[in-house]
Amino acid sequence: EASSWGKVETTFEQMVYAEATIAMPLVVGYAYHKGAWKKRKAKEFQKLYAPASADA
Repeated sequence: EASSWGKVETTFEQMVYAEATIAMPLVVGYAYHKGAWKKRKAKEFQKLYAPASADA
């Protein structure tokens, strides 16, 4: 709206001010339904916590 009123000079850069309880579900829903996360390799965090051997 600020761009249409002439308050913002840059046409291609816009800022959205929103409360997190409204904006976060929209962003997360978009990212989930886009499906780009399906192509990512699964993280294997259990390997970080493998028991270490006591060979000293």
